[in-house]
Amino acid sequence: MPNRIVREGILTSESIARLSWAEEVFYRRLMSVADDHGRYYANPKLIRGACYPLLIDKVTDADIGKWLTACVEAALVSVYPASDGKRYLVIQKFGQQVRSKSRFPEPLPNNVTPLQSIDSKCDQVRADAHLDVFVFEDVVVAESTPPIKPKAASGSPAKTANQRRKACETPIPDDFKVSDRVEKWATEHGHTRLQERLDAFICQAKAKGYMYADWDAAFMNAIRNNWARLPATDSNCQQTRVAL
Repeated sequence: MPNRIVREGILTSESIARLSWAEEVFYRRLMSVADDHGRYYANPKLIRGACYPLLIDKVTDADIGKWLTACVEAALVSVYPASDGKRYLVIQKFGQQVRSKSRFPEPLPNNVTPLQSIDSKCDQVRADAHLDVFVFEDVVVAESTPPIKPKAASGSPAKTANQRRKACETPIPDDFKVSDRVEKWATEHGHTRLQERLDAFICQAKAKGYMYADWDAAFMNAIRNNWARLPATDSNCQQTRVAL
């Protein structure tokens, strides 16, 4: 993998400023594993192994799904389906010297939904185009980078946001567990017996084939609605059962 150099333009990027610290670190790490065209797998497991090889026990698939969603919503990354039936991602404005054909498939026609299009009108190559490096700036991309044509916006803003969210939804991770985030939330709201709630949640999610972009948030919602059907002993446990 060639070296990647991040220019100072990232410091004044409004898109980057929308991210939390963890989300920005994820984005920077993602740039290190993407190919010359800014593409990589959209599968959280593959992203997790590639971007966090020494933190594999601390970062979960749910974390990856949450951070990827944030990058999509900040118009930094797009997710697209390909002809092989799998989903891939592409980093927007991934300006660099292209040395070879992308090792990832092209998006299906009219199925890419980039949130920020690559400018294909640049008529000169960067001065550093001869270097074996990546250059990130909030500027146009050299004409050597194949432009990705944005899909025409349609529908209401709410519908578009929902489409972006669905693009990052994944099945429940095999290693899903009670995270520090959920444990802290449960303590603050008086919810106990988390292991029983987790077992019921995992069983229900797999049985129904649920897909979520943020599995921690989904689990917290299941606790709030008492999916495990535990007696109302917790101070905040709801009395009304929710139809699953």
